[in-house]
Amino acid sequence: MRDPNRNTRPRISFRAIVLSLTVIFLQSVPPVRAQNSSLQRDRSAANLTSPIIHFEPANDDSADRDGDSLGGASRPATQKCQQDTAYPLPMTPLLPDSSRGLTVATHPTFFVYIPPTSAPKAYFIIKDTTNDLEVYQTMLPLTQTAGVIGIELPDSAPPLEVGKTYRWFVGLLCQPSQTDLPIVEGNIERIELDSELTVNASLEEQAVSYGASGIWYDTIERVVQLRQQQPDNEMLSRTWWELLDSVGLAEIAIQPML
Repeated sequence: MRDPNRNTRPRISFRAIVLSLTVIFLQSVPPVRAQNSSLQRDRSAANLTSPIIHFEPANDDSADRDGDSLGGASRPATQKCQQDTAYPLPMTPLLPDSSRGLTVATHPTFFVYIPPTSAPKAYFIIKDTTNDLEVYQTMLPLTQTAGVIGIELPDSAPPLEVGKTYRWFVGLLCQPSQTDLPIVEGNIERIELDSELTVNASLEEQAVSYGASGIWYDTIERVVQLRQQQPDNEMLSRTWWELLDSVGLAEIAIQPML
């Protein structure tokens, strides 16, 4: 006869308990491969928040500074077209503080910030400082919109020579004509291409190498090209800001490219 006080619940063996706990544990642990992939994605995302292109000025990157300059030699910042209102930011060449920049290119690109102006055109001139002879000049149409413009030395112009320093100028052609035109200027020196700086590398690799070698014009041109290819890339936007901020041009970094 069954004892009514006896526990009637079914017995569960110790071995069954261990097996059940093991299954639950294994189900809760993600596969190692998936976990590693997740970590790699996290690391990649973290890397995207940090600039990878830095500009390190060359040791001999020195030149006389103009006391009225901003990020390069320029005429007084108060200069403007007479009929224009005061410029929030003056016309400014995108250059290191010394106003001198290096390039390895025969036909580099020059970048200048243009304020909102009524001037319909600007002019660009580059001269050889050894003989003060003009190398190239051109006129640039303006749209009254503030922003950074790039002025490419065309293939039809004489190539810059290695070891020579050139001086370039950008001026606003104010209308009606006035004698004290707003003008900015800067220097450029072409140097030999280092064997470690290969033109066959990607734009990003070139920008990293040029920046680390203190070659300003080629660094900034590569970053501009990368931003044009990837306009929504936040890492490149931050890299652009860091690059200009490193030479005292943070206010220019937030201006649009024209």
